[in-house]
Amino acid sequence: MLEHVPQHQRDDEQVHDDERNPGQLAQGDAAGADPEGAQARAQRLHDGRITTDTPDELWATDPTEAWTRLDGRWAVFAIVDHCTGEAWVDAAPRMDRFAAADLLREAIIAQTV
Repeated sequence: MLEHVPQHQRDDEQVHDDERNPGQLAQGDAAGADPEGAQARAQRLHDGRITTDTPDELWATDPTEAWTRLDGRWAVFAIVDHCTGEAWVDAAPRMDRFAAADLLREAIIAQTV
């Protein structure tokens, strides 16, 4: 739980600013990286292969944003079947779970037809 400390109670020894930029902070030990532990966990979770032998067994989803001159920012959703490489893409004016679920519904219907 975070604790609020009023400005007048803070001193220079309590507040530490890191002079590195955010990109540097996200790398190495500054972000608490544990490459050995992460590698051990990855080996337990899967064999390193992200393709499958059977269609519809493993799909990947990814939301992102795109800008258009006329409409501004739009949400873009993509789904890829890891066996066949088939991809479905859709765009919506807002990034919400309903738009993402709509694309998933369309992909499932396309696979059953």
